[in-house]
Amino acid sequence: MIKLIFSFVFMFSICSVFGQLTNETILTELPSSTLLSSKSNFTVPSNSTSVLLDSGLGKPCSCQFFTDKKDYDRMINSQDQLLIDMIKVKGVFDGSQRHIARIYLKGNIGYFKLNCYSRRMMLEHALEFFDISTNAEQVFIP
Repeated sequence: MIKLIFSFVFMFSICSVFGQLTNETILTELPSSTLLSSKSNFTVPSNSTSVLLDSGLGKPCSCQFFTDKKDYDRMINSQDQLLIDMIKVKGVFDGSQRHIARIYLKGNIGYFKLNCYSRRMMLEHALEFFDISTNAEQVFIP
């Protein structure tokens, strides 16, 4: 009987961890192969490696996209579903309490860099710039 209860609690905890994403979900805890789409269209000019999507003036975060240098303009549409490969978060040790999140995309497309004034990078920081969905359902701000 105790094993049955333990098994039930264990299965419930796994389902709740993988099934529920909220604004307070830590960014690095997003499941692998999460889908991401930019809330705005943007173009990376030819022979450029980055484009600033939002300077973050008056906001807690700024967002920039980095990619390899190409001989042509590359456009990213808001309808494009990009697959997240990995997310890395590091602190900026200049006394500002900023953190940098790099959201790497599969297929060597490039990565997004979020620069936020926050000790904990959470999903709500990314939702300002992206629509994020798992295989099951769209993530939204409650």
